[in-house]
Amino acid sequence: MKIHFHIMFVIILMGHLPTHQPYALTSTSTPQRIVAMYNHAEKPRSNFTLEQIPWSKITHLMYANATINLTDFSLSFPDTMWNALLYCNSLRQGYDVRMLISLGGPGNSSFFKKGTSNITQITTFTKNCITLIKALSLDGINISWNWPIDTLESEAYLKLIKSMRTVTDSIAAKEKKQFLLTVSIPGKIDCIDGTNGKIDIARTASLVDWFNIETHDYHTASDSFTCHHSPVYKNALDRSDFFPIDKPSTYNCDSVIRYLTLTCGVPSEKINIGTAFYGRSWENVEQSGEMYGLFQKGSFRDSTRGSRPFGIDDFYVLHAIEQSQTELCHYDSISHEPWIYDTINKIFHTYENERSVKEKCAFILKNNLGGICISNISGDAQTDEGGFLLTSAIYSILTPETITFKQKRELPGFTAIKIPASKQVFYDLRGAVISRNTLMKTSSASGTYIISKNGTLKKVTTISYH
Repeated sequence: MKIHFHIMFVIILMGHLPTHQPYALTSTSTPQRIVAMYNHAEKPRSNFTLEQIPWSKITHLMYANATINLTDFSLSFPDTMWNALLYCNSLRQGYDVRMLISLGGPGNSSFFKKGTSNITQITTFTKNCITLIKALSLDGINISWNWPIDTLESEAYLKLIKSMRTVTDSIAAKEKKQFLLTVSIPGKIDCIDGTNGKIDIARTASLVDWFNIETHDYHTASDSFTCHHSPVYKNALDRSDFFPIDKPSTYNCDSVIRYLTLTCGVPSEKINIGTAFYGRSWENVEQSGEMYGLFQKGSFRDSTRGSRPFGIDDFYVLHAIEQSQTELCHYDSISHEPWIYDTINKIFHTYENERSVKEKCAFILKNNLGGICISNISGDAQTDEGGFLLTSAIYSILTPETITFKQKRELPGFTAIKIPASKQVFYDLRGAVISRNTLMKTSSASGTYIISKNGTLKKVTTISYH
């Protein structure tokens, strides 16, 4: 049974610190977003419940995925999803968490092309979306069209987003409440610039509140060599295909963020990078000396392997290996990604762990990005204390706090100062500037300090010396 929702229109809608220089075009004075995606159709852990969503550790919940009913251009989703959304609304009470519903998603976006072929369809669908958001007391909508492939689809995509933005702005003005409009887009430049997909980033950026960049799943079934599926930086040893797409150079977080900010001019605060709480895997992989299966020939595991379809293992499954078989676990300090190599069964796993998500958060802070988008929150590993490992790690880095450092004397030019979160400066424990947009020799200027302490990073609002 499906619910097709439409009503007469009612208006609504580390480690170490990376040494790469920052390149953000603008800076942000607002706290970074922690957006958690929960996919109603994917339940990696049978005993994961909505009550277990770590509401205190996230800023937004993005509930996926609804589709378009092509008969009447209403939203379509399983009947159980309606009740789940209402229940999530009750669970978030007392927490500062905003909720969005997401449309489309991987393998679920074909309806966009058919449902946006003319302005009448777009207008009707927009009205139905807004009506649903009001009925469920949601805060916004995320468009996950994976992805427009040509100019015609790109224009339809923009018309849909513009229609949504026009209505949400009109309602926001009347109700004195912000309604969020966000989009999820590929983390692969070739799926944006017209090679294998076409999205007008500059025009889209002017309409949406932010982008959720899918900086994961870079390497999947089409790859005959093992590689990281969510690297921060490129590794020169990557043996992925160079033609027709230069995967080693472009399939990483750093590359797409440079493209979006420098080439397309997207304000950095409108960018959330993605992190995946699951891994991909290859089999029949040889060790090759000290590489332990990394960047080696292999066969991508098919849908019959892994803890869920398409050879996917959720983080909590892989974390169990981290805990019980540490000798199988390795880390690429260049790409900032871990991997597991089973020497006996010759299986290679690429995934994210506690160290890599902290370094990804350091990347966010360093480049003044808007935040992070988690896919899928239910894949996280539960701790002995009842929390969730990766979500807590992300929260620990992206949430501002006050840290006091005790030193024998105050360093010249450095005083105890309350720091407005307007610019970002990098210091080590000795007070030495590591990097910033303009080198600062005293602490009199404003800036958010990011301190490296015991191999981790912290975002702080106050620093004092004793």
